[in-house]
Amino acid sequence: MEKETAIADMQKDMVKAQQSVEIAERTASATVKKSEGDAAGVKLAVGAEAEATKMRAHAEAEATKARAHADSEAIKLRASAEAEMISLTGSAEAGKILAVGRSTAEAYELAVKALGGENFTRYKITEELSKGKVKLIPDVLIGSNGPNGASAMDGLLGIKLMELMNPDSRREVISDADISDAKP
Repeated sequence: MEKETAIADMQKDMVKAQQSVEIAERTASATVKKSEGDAAGVKLAVGAEAEATKMRAHAEAEATKARAHADSEAIKLRASAEAEMISLTGSAEAGKILAVGRSTAEAYELAVKALGGENFTRYKITEELSKGKVKLIPDVLIGSNGPNGASAMDGLLGIKLMELMNPDSRREVISDADISDAKP
């Protein structure tokens, strides 16, 4: 009986031990399941964050591409407008030059008819010489009139006297030799 009582008492401890093992197994299983769930949650969060980062990068790339395209189009439009402006300005200048040339030619034709060819040529030469401020007649002319007239030496002395009176002015001198060498 004692044996049976001891076995019965042991049975109670065995059931308790067995119950403890089952509880420990279930606790461990629950901890594993919880860890797996936490790991899956972290994995999902990391995946979602990676996807969000990827989408932000893609959106930023598209925005940069759109801005670059818009800038490119703006540059093209400005260049086209500037080229058109230069072309129109050039055409207008060319038209102006042509109109001035035609009117000048017509004016010359009328002047030639009115004055005659030779007179018009003389008139234009005189006009151009006066515009250029070319000195055609010297301030002093040295010459000699023979034995009774003034000599070239008298003319040179006169020039020297003029220079002494006004040293800043330089006068152009033409002698008889220069006049005789000149061609008509």
